[in-house]
Amino acid sequence: LVERGLHIKWSTDLRMEDVYSRDQTDLLYQSGLVSVAFGVESASDRLLQRMSKGISVGAIDRVNRLFFESGIATCWSRSDQQGRCRSKT
Repeated sequence: LVERGLHIKWSTDLRMEDVYSRDQTDLLYQSGLVSVAFGVESASDRLLQRMSKGISVGAIDRVNRLFFESGIATCWSRSDQQGRCRSKT
């Protein structure tokens, strides 16, 4: 999208993984990504480990912050709570 100079706005659902970098989230923003929704099963490291999710509460916070600081609105929900969203606008 960036290379082709396409100016579209898009949003998506993504798996919460501790693999995103600031360069990647900046590029996603440049491509037109305006919001992302994450499914977060728990805010407990113990439960995340028992469910073999491969991510920690600290990593969830870091990934959420990366997207937010790149200008991408973030929403996430847990099975025991309603969704929460955050945007700069």
